[in-house]
Amino acid sequence: MVAKKHFVFSTDSYHDDSVKAQERLRRGVSQRYVIGSPATRKPSDFKLFLANEENKTQLCKLLLEVLVYPLRLAIGLRVEP
Repeated sequence: MVAKKHFVFSTDSYHDDSVKAQERLRRGVSQRYVIGSPATRKPSDFKLFLANEENKTQLCKLLLEVLVYPLRLAIGLRVEP
């Protein structure tokens, strides 16, 4: 089997004045949930957790920390936060 050297981690964001952002405002937001480490317990209502933009940002940062950075180090690539 050929070793894979590419891993794509892609996220998106919306401008404050976009239709998507306005729809999120209309629906409301959930409370902010602090993700301190990979050991932080998963929220009981994950869909509600994702209704808060800051929660999604924290989740992406955690995924980068837990998945992407170790992979890059393992294959000898530079890690940029």
